[in-house]
Amino acid sequence: MSASALTVLDMAVEALFAKNIEAANEGIDKGGRLVEACEKARGDIKSPNGLQAVTRSTVLDSIARTTMYAMDIAEIAINGAMRKAD
Repeated sequence: MSASALTVLDMAVEALFAKNIEAANEGIDKGGRLVEACEKARGDIKSPNGLQAVTRSTVLDSIARTTMYAMDIAEIAINGAMRKAD
């Protein structure tokens, strides 16, 4: 999942600099699916050790947050590309 989050971030940054609305939308879509997968995985955590459960949950939260930041960048890319078109 962390590699997918970095892929979404990379897509968003590339879309920002290229002013590419389609790539930004693709990043937002992919990011949304990844955040949903993180939320599902967090709900599926079953560990007899409370520390392991907290650690796994923290990692999933960080991945989801990174993905959401990437989605924010993609939205900024869309806004910037639309301003360029005006």
